[in-house]
Amino acid sequence: MAPKSIKKCSALRETAITQMNELKKVAEVADRQEALYESSYPEFKARYKFIERIYGDFYQYHNTYCSNTLSTQSKLATISENPIALIDTSPKSLDSPTRINSLTNLIPSQFVLLSTAVVEVQGSLGQFQEVRILLDSASQANFITKNCAERLGLSRKISTFIIKGLGGMNDKASKEVSCTLRSKNEPSIRFSINAILLDKICDDMPSVSFSTSGWTNLMNLTLADSQFNLSRGIDMLLEADIFPLNLESGRLLGNSDVPTAMNTKFGWILIGQFRLIVFAQQSNHSTQYLSKTSSNSWMPPEDKLAENNFASLFYRSNSGRFVVPMLFKEDDLIFPGSFANAFRRLQSIERRLIKNPLLYEDYKAFMNEYLDLGHMQLLTNGNSSDGYYIPHHCVIKADSPSTSRVVFDASCPSSEGKSLNDSIFVGPKLQKDILTILSRFRVHPIVFTADIRQMYRQILILPKHCKFQKILWRNSPQEPVQEYQLNTVTYGVSSSPFLAIRTLGELESLEKTRFPPASEVLVNDVYIDDIITGCSHFT
Repeated sequence: MAPKSIKKCSALRETAITQMNELKKVAEVADRQEALYESSYPEFKARYKFIERIYGDFYQYHNTYCSNTLSTQSKLATISENPIALIDTSPKSLDSPTRINSLTNLIPSQFVLLSTAVVEVQGSLGQFQEVRILLDSASQANFITKNCAERLGLSRKISTFIIKGLGGMNDKASKEVSCTLRSKNEPSIRFSINAILLDKICDDMPSVSFSTSGWTNLMNLTLADSQFNLSRGIDMLLEADIFPLNLESGRLLGNSDVPTAMNTKFGWILIGQFRLIVFAQQSNHSTQYLSKTSSNSWMPPEDKLAENNFASLFYRSNSGRFVVPMLFKEDDLIFPGSFANAFRRLQSIERRLIKNPLLYEDYKAFMNEYLDLGHMQLLTNGNSSDGYYIPHHCVIKADSPSTSRVVFDASCPSSEGKSLNDSIFVGPKLQKDILTILSRFRVHPIVFTADIRQMYRQILILPKHCKFQKILWRNSPQEPVQEYQLNTVTYGVSSSPFLAIRTLGELESLEKTRFPPASEVLVNDVYIDDIITGCSHFT
């Protein structure tokens, strides 16, 4: 039966819906019972792939539609049960008059859009990083998530805050930070605030991604949040005092189809009610490169933790490079004896290299290039008991004894028997099916291939995690041994494939509106760092 006939068959359609809903119910129960989840995951995965193969495009569309619907209902329920409404910042005046902060997102037949913006916040090292904020015209306090504060490296101050919710719901916060914000569009516009630390400010905003097709009146506006229609996390909430101070002249009144646009120092913000069109394309699109990370119902617990770790800590620097975390399983890791292991391995590789001068020169050239490109840096005040030292050696190509590849061994155990690779999550496997890519490649009249040069080394590691990528090196046995730290994603570290492919997917998501053809290639025609694609004609 042809695919189009399948989609028109009511019996198959009902069967697909029934089986999918059964799987979702079982997955929801299993997700709450981790042991059951782990034992049942292979069966879920097999049944999912079987249904997807039989029902094809119809099942994918229906799964997307139901996922968006369930996500909308779930997030609405969460917001309704846990609104942030009232706050008292005085630790001694618990009976003082309450202060109102209205954070509400109701989703009836019409959708209500709250105003978001992307600004730049100065970190502890003086660098500015992009942060997504929610502008609340009724809040009397600023809030920041702990993940955002940690990413920026902001120092925390001890205070006591009583956060009160609608209906008498109470919560407490004990820390705040100070930071400086500036507009992305006008960097000279900046101001300093104090913000209360919370684990989470609210659910993703908006509650569901949607299409902006037909919003022609907004096409020429410089938006404060260019991806306002994509459901994403909120890093900060700014209080009511800031809202009017940043308003500029200019307003475009909305109607039943589009929200109202207001001009601010951050750019144009969108706010108000409009008719919702679920953005099914975004959900389908993202599952092509993150099919396992986008659906927690099908993800093993360790993969969930790896994805959450990445999503909460990665950012894009002012230079455009991505900065990603190492996916640690626990905090405060120590690796006693790793320095001694790395030193012994350095002496061993030196003895081998001395016997082959051409190989030695090749090895030194690799290390010097690593240093010259800024992919590693010299440590002048190294602490041998802090972090992890990665031993390194060379692998020689069989057809050329003088050509080698330097390999970093993050699986070398410390004196306690634990290595760096033992201590980090590998992350879900995101590589695409090579047969599918090659099949697509064969249909193009004109084909070409390329590769991403030094793919891993284009991605920076979070500065505070670089101490777990230290190495020992010297250009000659007569020189003193020096310590270096690797600043980029490193091959030999077990999480590196996930970090690289996940970052490539994030790049595609952020830049697809600027480079649509390149976006399509990244989604469909890339296998790790190899690009295998083509076109129908030259333009």
